[in-house]
Amino acid sequence: MYKKFFSVDFCYQKNSATGSTNLMVIPAASTIDLMRNCHLGYRTYEGGILVHFEGTQDQNDSEMIIPCFVSEGPLALFFKFFITDPVLKKNLNFFPDAGHEKYGFPLLFLGQKNDASMVSTMLAYQPVEYKPARFYHHIKAVEASLPANCGACCEVKDVFGKTVYKSAVTKTITGDFDFWIDLSALPPDMYSLTAGSKNVTFFVDTGSEFQDCCAVVKIIKNEFLPFNTHWNKVDEGTDYLKFSKTIYQK
Repeated sequence: MYKKFFSVDFCYQKNSATGSTNLMVIPAASTIDLMRNCHLGYRTYEGGILVHFEGTQDQNDSEMIIPCFVSEGPLALFFKFFITDPVLKKNLNFFPDAGHEKYGFPLLFLGQKNDASMVSTMLAYQPVEYKPARFYHHIKAVEASLPANCGACCEVKDVFGKTVYKSAVTKTITGDFDFWIDLSALPPDMYSLTAGSKNVTFFVDTGSEFQDCCAVVKIIKNEFLPFNTHWNKVDEGTDYLKFSKTIYQK
């Protein structure tokens, strides 16, 4: 048995008309593997994707489904958003603030249910920079309030606040630091780097999965997004969470 779980939908608004032509959402390669292990399936359509979970019928209650997989903690599922028409992409305004344009593409959107009563939620734009698995991060000693000695350290933490990488460097002749960061052994996700008083958050594409897409979509399966195990054929078309984003014309 299969039950609808959640959907991710994009559309654009041009001249008061809304459309989804030339928009595509697909799972990232690492997420396809995760979904397979978690007994999750999907169906794509113009402008979106629908994710469902697999289960078996409860022998004691025909109205209930027993999921084949139950997660012990939060799961992060990543999807890639594409606009296949270059002209359309050029004419849309992706950034909620002009100051965010410096982050460029791909954009990052977060979908997270924070309330048990929510039936739909907007994807939230995350103003962070995209980074490859390995990169240098340049910090000015003055900006980070680092001491005037010849060396400094930085720490990189994951979304749970756990330190996953440390880097130590020597100050350059200009008084700056170039920290070498290597997160290639970790999953793609948001990471924060701290050096002195300086703290910055990145989305790190550790598997080089997202270079070609317009946006990365991160969906969090948390305690507010459980598998709906009640089988009701009347509501089957509507009783799943909908994550959505409308992009407006410039």
